[in-house]
Amino acid sequence: MIIGKVIGPVVATSKHHSLHGQRLLHVKQDGDTNIALVAIDTVMAAPDDIVLVCREGNGSRQVLGDSKAPVNATIVGIVDQIDVEKQ
Repeated sequence: MIIGKVIGPVVATSKHHSLHGQRLLHVKQDGDTNIALVAIDTVMAAPDDIVLVCREGNGSRQVLGDSKAPVNATIVGIVDQIDVEKQ
């Protein structure tokens, strides 16, 4: 699982049948990386929300109920607060 920030929606006029009706969001991975991904939104996240993203294909396919869906990222939570202790 990773923490990321929602950049905005992804609009696709043509996509795999298992993605029809699914909301897709562009998510940038938290930190200094330039890693970005497209994730299925299950929590109604909005732009600039900090989210938890499950980066595991089987879990994402289970959300869709399609064992052959071409997905590997699902937004599973919106982060309210992160507490970091320095050791």
